[in-house]
Amino acid sequence: DVSLSNGEVRYRLHGYELKVPLKTTNAVIHAQPAEITTQVNVDWGDYLQIHGGGQMKEPFGEQLVDVMIEGKAPTLSWILPIVPSLQKLAGQLSMKLETTGQLSKGLNVGFNMNLVNGEIYNAEYNSLIKNIVLNLNLQKGQPILVVDGGLTAGTGRLAMNGKIDLKSFESSGKVQGNGLLLADSSNVKVMASPNIDIKLNKTGAVMTGNLTVPDLRFIYKSSDDP
Repeated sequence: DVSLSNGEVRYRLHGYELKVPLKTTNAVIHAQPAEITTQVNVDWGDYLQIHGGGQMKEPFGEQLVDVMIEGKAPTLSWILPIVPSLQKLAGQLSMKLETTGQLSKGLNVGFNMNLVNGEIYNAEYNSLIKNIVLNLNLQKGQPILVVDGGLTAGTGRLAMNGKIDLKSFESSGKVQGNGLLLADSSNVKVMASPNIDIKLNKTGAVMTGNLTVPDLRFIYKSSDDP
């Protein structure tokens, strides 16, 4: 039984100060000849929550595993001190992991990670990317990781999707967007419309499609300019 008492972690970096409440931090393992059980319970407020556990029946025999863990990070603001170039980073992240099967014969793993309401802002280039969504899904017993996502930048929208074979590591994906306003500052403006297909296999990577940049402006400014 491992646990931390109720407390708080405070750190300051690049002008940011964050306080992480350690409400609950507990991990329990019970081992017996017939069964091993585990339980995890982490509640750090809006920063991180992990709950779940599992069991292994007949650890000296068939080694039957059954594990389920769920987690979520209701805020991503704790990343800002690590990336000082960003002035805003928002979104809610959740995940679920399931594993069943006989250890000696291989486990069936299922995984899902979901990001919603994502938002990134960089003041230097006046770049605001909103409505970021990303979903990674691995069906239990299947080796294919499916990726879907999207975002908006200005009035433009981008969608992406793809698949990764975790056995062969061959993958394919598509990125398609129109009128994405990626920068709009006093000296830089970039608008782009990508339409790209990507394939990756043992022989290398192949990219096909096009990238249209209907609006591009760059005005050089030295560090001495007002």
